[in-house]
This record gives sequence, structure tokens and C-alpha cells, in this order.
Amino acid sequence: MNQGDSPGAGQLESSKVPHAVFISHSSEDSTAAEGLCVALEAAGIHCWIAPRDVLAGRPYSGQITEAIRRTEILLVVLSQASNRSKQVLSLNPRPEYVLYE
Repeated sequence: MNQGDSPGAGQLESSKVPHAVFISHSSEDSTAAEGLCVALEAAGIHCWIAPRDVLAGRPYSGQITEAIRRTEILLVVLSQASNRSKQVLSLNPRPEYVLYE
């Protein structure tokens, strides 16, 4: 997804744009996750998705955690790839949203 593909893309600070949905996905599922993002944003629902919304020069994991906390919805793209991804499974700072154990 190019920076000009969606509302808010390319902002200097991601906090300037309210994000309703954080899309968590394995890098192997980037195409599917980006498709979800495009569809949601076409409907007026702004999303935070890596790597598009990651700002250079700041810790990657800290930005992910902050973005999850600031969004209303955590959307996880579940697949065989995400089931193998320690990063996807460890990014849930909201224990009330346990997907499976």
C-alpha cells in the first residue's frame, strides 16, 4: 500500500489522525491485511497498520503498543502464518481480549 492510498497516510505524527481500528497481521498476510485496511478506510473507518503508520526513528514495538491502546478495535488477521508469529500473538496488551489459549 502506498502512502497516498488512504486517508491519513503519510502524516508526520500518527497521533494527529484518530484511528478506530488497529490491524494486527503477520507479514505473510500483508496483502490481505492491506485489503481490509483499504476497504475499511473507503467506508470512512481509519485504521492503523504497520508498516504504513510506523514512524522512522522511533522504537517499533513502542509505536505498536501505543497504537493498540489508542484504537477502539483490535482486528487480528488470523491465519496459519499469524498462529506461528510470536509478534502477532504477543501484541495484545488488552487481556480481556484473549483470542485463544
